[in-house]
Amino acid sequence: MKKETKKFAAFCASSAFLFVPLAASAEALIQPPFAVSSIQDLLQKLISVALQIGIPIMVLAIMFIGFQYVWEASKGREAKLGPIHENFKYTLLGAALMLGAYVILDILNNTFRALQQK
Repeated sequence: MKKETKKFAAFCASSAFLFVPLAASAEALIQPPFAVSSIQDLLQKLISVALQIGIPIMVLAIMFIGFQYVWEASKGREAKLGPIHENFKYTLLGAALMLGAYVILDILNNTFRALQQK
């Protein structure tokens, strides 16, 4: 090993011992980011966060693909429109999968809650 690599490894190993007490005391300080009472609630919140992040990304992707389509079509490059169509198809498929996961999870949550109340 090179001398610098050995020094860096020694530094990492020694600094790791400095953070062990911090990690041990942080257990009492760290609170869960959201309160959940069941696995269903956890999954519902995770899917909701994924949708809140994914929907704007999907909108931007559709806008970008539309820009690409108009740009290539205006220049008469018909050969480059095929991959753009594929990108559009897979973007819509991803959006449908995200929304479908949310709908299926919502149906299952409502079903489980109705069964628990009986």
